[in-house]
Amino acid sequence: MMNKGRFYRMAAWLALAGFLNAGMAEMLPAEDMLLPAPSACRSDRSAVARLPLRLAVYAPEKDVPAVEALLNVLNAQGVLSGLSMTGDRDSADVVCSVEGTPAGTGEGYEARLDAGQGGRGVLRMKAAAPRGLCYAWQSMVQVLTANRKEDGCSVPGG
Repeated sequence: MMNKGRFYRMAAWLALAGFLNAGMAEMLPAEDMLLPAPSACRSDRSAVARLPLRLAVYAPEKDVPAVEALLNVLNAQGVLSGLSMTGDRDSADVVCSVEGTPAGTGEGYEARLDAGQGGRGVLRMKAAAPRGLCYAWQSMVQVLTANRKEDGCSVPGG
């Protein structure tokens, strides 16, 4: 028998697959599609950030083992592919870090997508515990997948 949490996750992925198959041309802001809904979310449709299909991920040395483990899972699932670690923070498409002291369950996170020069996006994710970073990736997978094009992802900044 399936528990409620697993049921809702499966329903969310099926709903997301429906978005993808619909061939929507419009960008989907995070607040319109994230499941479960975050406590706070704000997108800026005027600041479009572009990310490549193959993301280079940077993490401080102390966080590399946790981030590499997450990337291995994501690459194996095939939802996002071509995720790789880089030692160069300035050229990274994604910057991940575990900082601060976990509050409550340690599941909280902050994710921000900045649009830089020429619209190049940099996704910044931080959490107080590795569990929070895992949830940040799950949310960003939803956003990136829903806004995926042939040459990369175009996402409203926020």
